[in-house]
Amino acid sequence: LQRPRQKPVAHAWPECPTHRSCIEEI
Repeated sequence: LQRPRQKPVAHAWPECPTHRSCIEEI
């Protein structure tokens, strides 16, 4: 799931293989 990092809800996707990177990049 490569969604545009608009909100810190990226970590909400348990299926995201890089959920940690998503929230950390924000």
